[in-house]
Amino acid sequence: MSSCECSKRDHQITLRYHEMELEKAEIKFKAEKAELELKQYKQEFDLRLQKEKIDIEIGRKKVQLETKHKATDHTHTHS
Repeated sequence: MSSCECSKRDHQITLRYHEMELEKAEIKFKAEKAELELKQYKQEFDLRLQKEKIDIEIGRKKVQLETKHKATDHTHTHS
């Protein structure tokens, strides 16, 4: 092989190495992005779940108050 051929081959190898490094960085970026999206979806899900629990608790308290109020009204009308 002539030095020109070696130089060309070295250049091709270096170029391919840089391409692989870029591909590796892109894969790492995509993986990190996916992890962040997963975290975000989990947090959104947890927030929705907490809100639903709060809404259910508020609904329960309203029913308890209405039931208690009706029971109180009931005893006053029969007095």
